[in-house]
Amino acid sequence: IAVPLMLFTLGVSIARLKVTSIGRTTFMSVLRLGMGLAVGLGLAHLFGFEGAQRGAFVVQAAMPAAVLNYLIALQYTEHEQDVAAIVLVSTALGFVALPAILLIAGMSY
Repeated sequence: IAVPLMLFTLGVSIARLKVTSIGRTTFMSVLRLGMGLAVGLGLAHLFGFEGAQRGAFVVQAAMPAAVLNYLIALQYTEHEQDVAAIVLVSTALGFVALPAILLIAGMSY
C-alpha cells in the first residue's frame, strides 16, 4: 500500500504545483537523466558487467527521479514543490529519452 500512497501524495502536490522556474526544473531533470546514464555506464564498466546485465544496470541508473525523492523532501526540506516538479518533468523527459538510453545501453555491451 506504500506505493499507491506515495503516488497519491505526489499527485496532490502536482495538482497544487505552481510553475516558478521551468528552466531550472528542466535543467535539473536533464542533469538527473544524463548523470544517471553516465554513472551507470561508468559503474557498469568498473564492475565488469557485460551483456544483458550491463544493459539492465545502465537503464536502471538512467531512470527519472523517483516518487520517494519527493517524500524525503517533504519530510526533511522546504523544497518539496521543486522536487515534485523535477519528478514530473524528468518522468516526461524519460518518455523522450528512454529510446536513446536503451540504444546507448544496448550499444554498451
